[in-house]
Amino acid sequence: MLRVARRYSYAGLATSFMWDAEALISFDEAIEVAIGLWHSVAVGARTIFSTWMPSIGDTLFRGGNWTGDTSDEARKNFTALKSDGLAFADRAERVAESLKDVVQRLNRVHWAVFAFLTTQVAVMFAFAVVAAFNLAAAAWLQRLGWMLRVSVTIAVNVMLVVVGGLYAWAAV
Repeated sequence: MLRVARRYSYAGLATSFMWDAEALISFDEAIEVAIGLWHSVAVGARTIFSTWMPSIGDTLFRGGNWTGDTSDEARKNFTALKSDGLAFADRAERVAESLKDVVQRLNRVHWAVFAFLTTQVAVMFAFAVVAAFNLAAAAWLQRLGWMLRVSVTIAVNVMLVVVGGLYAWAAV
């Protein structure tokens, strides 16, 4: 039984060290790039539709050289284009802010799981010391090692799903 407990303990430690290494590697760099790109799109669209388009409109419709139903329809469409362009800029800004919020939440979840796993490894070390003298502690050590492996596996897979969803959402 002690051999089994020791094997789970090593597996738990290896899993915890893998989690530590993953925590140190920033895998959300591509999401940060997407956030920056969405901000750039918002700034660019806002510049085009709030600065350039009014000047273009003044040039097109100035002087009364163009009149009639066609001119009125063109003005209406031009105004709608400016309005829709500014709405697009607002939407791009909201997407960037949403991505930023999701990354912050993901980081909070990541560190909460990390704290839980670190605590669990500390408890496993304590049980490993006690297991030399107490078989019940050895059984608990085996159970904690198994729980640690399952917890990390689930947490890593959930994080991968969330990050994959963010990549897909950012690409849209």
